[in-house]
Amino acid sequence: MDEWRLLLYYPLGILPTLFFSLRFLLQWLQSEKAHESVVFPLFWRLSLVGNLLALSHYFIQLQFPFVLVQAVNAVISWRNLDLMRPSGPSLPTRKVVIGLCIVITVLFAAFFLQGMLIGGDIEWTHTPAKLAGVTPAPLAWHVMGAIGACLFASRFWVQWYQAEVRQQSRLTATFWWLSMVGNILSLAYFGRIGDTVSIINNAFCTVPALRNLMLLKAK
Repeated sequence: MDEWRLLLYYPLGILPTLFFSLRFLLQWLQSEKAHESVVFPLFWRLSLVGNLLALSHYFIQLQFPFVLVQAVNAVISWRNLDLMRPSGPSLPTRKVVIGLCIVITVLFAAFFLQGMLIGGDIEWTHTPAKLAGVTPAPLAWHVMGAIGACLFASRFWVQWYQAEVRQQSRLTATFWWLSMVGNILSLAYFGRIGDTVSIINNAFCTVPALRNLMLLKAK
């Protein structure tokens, strides 16, 4: 069973990178043009497509924590698009939260069913080291990786909270600081465990984050 996961690992893992990198490249260019940190609907559309592709990647690779992260971020991307609609009221926050809970419940059930179908054992995390023969990292590295992943993912959770408070889609300094610190820790972890796809996914994020912080400070 590991053979077919490894076969799909690179195509499904790298494809979201194209969308994630493109969204930040376009955001960076638009911000330079406007001389301030900006966000626009295409940013969130690219994010949503990337989130769904990455969710599929982690689902097949049996990495359920990252499945949940991408599911939450997909809902956040959709919510920001909802807040940026040119006409008509956006959905109430309560309904968005209920929808998120439904998505998470469905994913739990789907992951459980997948585990039963492929062997009867439910394995919630399945690192690339098991797929590619890399020596497993000590627990301390996994702890650091988890912290980095949480910080990196929380940038969108914090952004969502701020967007709901203001009822406006924005990328604040907090978003960019979490991006930069979480990205540095994540890169170190993925380098240690030999996760080439995740290294590629994260490699582009530091420079746009730093530049947006500079633009926000200059404003």
